[in-house]
Amino acid sequence: MSIFGENLQEIMNSRKLSGNELAKIAGVSQMAISRLNRSEPTFKTAVRIADALQLSLDYLAGKEVEPIFIPPKEWEINFYDNLVSFLETQNIPKRHLCYALNYSTACFTLWKNGALPLFSTLIEISNYLDCSIDKLIGRTNWELHIRYIWWKKHKNKHKKRQNSRFLCL
Repeated sequence: MSIFGENLQEIMNSRKLSGNELAKIAGVSQMAISRLNRSEPTFKTAVRIADALQLSLDYLAGKEVEPIFIPPKEWEINFYDNLVSFLETQNIPKRHLCYALNYSTACFTLWKNGALPLFSTLIEISNYLDCSIDKLIGRTNWELHIRYIWWKKHKNKHKKRQNSRFLCL
């Protein structure tokens, strides 16, 4: 089972949702839900499921241990513009990203023309850029992204402090 499928199954069990119910809520086919037991979702399926469950794609993809709530909002998938904007703010040329991840620069042309990356590609890019998947595709704003980065940097310190408190008792 894929990590996405495992995390999704855990959420479905905790919310007492069947595959049919989730498919209806997310606007995807029952087949798409059952396929998640064997493989990663498509970009659009992952986004629809995350939107329906109001969860971060980072949690569903296994990048985060705890579920992160994403409040519903109207948004439009504009992967290319979000990626280019993020690269520019980090002063990373497109060719560096392509070289580092062994992608063709033609990918940028495809994405600019509206093609969406594979979900696994999206995970690779967000890992390389050390940013949340949700920020990369525009599901969250900068404020939530900055909180995500802060939490990511400080979660290990917090765990160490908690563990040392228990050792002192």
